Amino acid sequence: MEKVVYRLLFAFQLLACSVLLSACSLFGESQDDIGMKAVARVHNVYLYQKDLKNILEGSPNRKDSADVIQRYIDSWIKKQLLVHAAENNMEADMAEIERRVQEYKDQLLIYAYQKQYIEKNLDTLVTPAQIEAYYHANQRNFELKQNIVKGYYLKIPISAPKINEMRLWLRSNSNDVQEEIKNYPYAEVKLLSDTTWIDFEEMIANTPFFNNPNRNQLLNQNKILEIADNDFVYLIKIIDYKIAEQISPLDFVKEHIKDIILNKRKIELQNQHESEILHKAEKEKRVEIFK
Repeated sequence: MEKVVYRLLFAFQLLACSVLLSACSLFGESQDDIGMKAVARVHNVYLYQKDLKNILEGSPNRKDSADVIQRYIDSWIKKQLLVHAAENNMEADMAEIERRVQEYKDQLLIYAYQKQYIEKNLDTLVTPAQIEAYYHANQRNFELKQNIVKGYYLKIPISAPKINEMRLWLRSNSNDVQEEIKNYPYAEVKLLSDTTWIDFEEMIANTPFFNNPNRNQLLNQNKILEIADNDFVYLIKIIDYKIAEQISPLDFVKEHIKDIILNKRKIELQNQHESEILHKAEKEKRVEIFK
């Protein structure tokens, strides 16, 4: 009960602070003065109202706001107590810790700067011709690790109508028939991927086909696959396929190649920029190695 009362009082205090912030000019007290009011203290370290400015985002009501801020204050107190205990009781090389902190800060600063520079200066246009050229020059790097297919997969309740018609439709290449397949309303699962390569393992994952160890034989000998259990008929039409360890089709890896090209450009741009900085500093005699 005391905890509930305390949190309600705390919420009222927060509301009062917000009123004070909006009316402070009437009383000659600036928002900076209000923001510098202490909320908590651990030894000689203080937590101020201004430090809580962004904590309340996403907390629409007063009770939630009190809970959020109380958790933050509790966490802050524990952290400061641990820091104080570490500084005063740990047998450690503080100079080494400070060196590592500075090194980590430097790395973060450099990373943020390089990221900003690359975002502003990187040429992100990768043409189809560039992708194709890279593909042909590095085909051995694009061997498939899995079987991939283009095709249709339907899981149909065994009592559904027009299953025989679906068998005939799958054997036809007529555009009208393809529309019949796409518009068939009785399939519980329907995967139509006639233009996009997909992993064959993913296609058959929840079918009895998955129990067949001869995946390559399934693909090599059959264009239409059918199997049934007590509840469903599983129908697959293979339009095209590639076997693991064959070279990936270009359209299967083009996005990956685009990422490779862009990553190479990032590295080249970063190295070039670092060289330019060094060259400029040497030219302006801002760098010197003492012997």
